Amino acid sequence: MHPICLDALSPEQLSELDQLYHISPDPRVRIRALMILLSAERHLVAAEIAGIVRQHEETVRRWLARYQAEGLSGLAGVIAESSRNPTLRVWERHRLHRTFSRHPVL
Repeated sequence: MHPICLDALSPEQLSELDQLYHISPDPRVRIRALMILLSAERHLVAAEIAGIVRQHEETVRRWLARYQAEGLSGLAGVIAESSRNPTLRVWERHRLHRTFSRHPVL
């Protein structure tokens, strides 16, 4: 398989990626931004990036290709229709459990 080579990124694009890497609340998006930064700044190939970010080489290739096709907005990803999205976050479930597991004072 041929390595994906990103076109030279402008300073603005690199700055946007760096900002996304530092402020995104989603760790998956941060890793995706890091993949692009490693490819663009350090000229690393997917196999080398995969070892650094602990992702499969093909996953890195997909995100590099997606960034090339869609830009920064493509890094957000999509939720597969078959995946279940829990209604409550883990911390919300813990808070509810704590609240309702207490015995009411009579």
